[in-house]
Amino acid sequence: MVIKIHIYVFLMMAYMYACGMLDVFFVYYVFVIMHELAHILVALSCKVDVPEITLLPIGINAKYEGKISTQKEFLISLAGPLASFLFFRIIKNPLYSTFNLIICLINLMPVLPFDGGKILNSFLKKENKFKINNFVSKIFALGLFYLGIYQMLIYKNYYFIIFAGYVYSISKEELKKEKLCRVIDYLQTKQETVN
Repeated sequence: MVIKIHIYVFLMMAYMYACGMLDVFFVYYVFVIMHELAHILVALSCKVDVPEITLLPIGINAKYEGKISTQKEFLISLAGPLASFLFFRIIKNPLYSTFNLIICLINLMPVLPFDGGKILNSFLKKENKFKINNFVSKIFALGLFYLGIYQMLIYKNYYFIIFAGYVYSISKEELKKEKLCRVIDYLQTKQETVN
């Protein structure tokens, strides 16, 4: 299993260090890892291999081997938010409980590669996936950017600007991958038709 670290993790750590909250970030990240372990456990129980994990500032993105059925993608994607929600309900420490609620809600955003985007993907018809995901991703990134400007001007909080940039860049990468997969699927179907 290969483990990668996205550059935004270091930006987030630098920001949290500057705010004197690096220890809070590390505690938060423990819950992020527990969230992702729920995904991995469900994936492995569904007989899906996990060859690569990428550490992201607000989560961990696991790559799964081969094509996954819609039902398996739905179950794997739902496992993380469910685990975070359970931690939110069970843990009595208000800060830790809040961390888990934030992890749950952020991951339920209907933007790829977040869990909400994958859950949405599992319900969409094949021909509509790219258009709808592209539209939803842009709307959410734009909303976060405006929220970031508001937070920056009113509260001197730069977190949402960093987060909006992260959401935009990572969803753009994911949509490029999806577009490439569509082209490959189309070419394979065309070749099967010719043969």
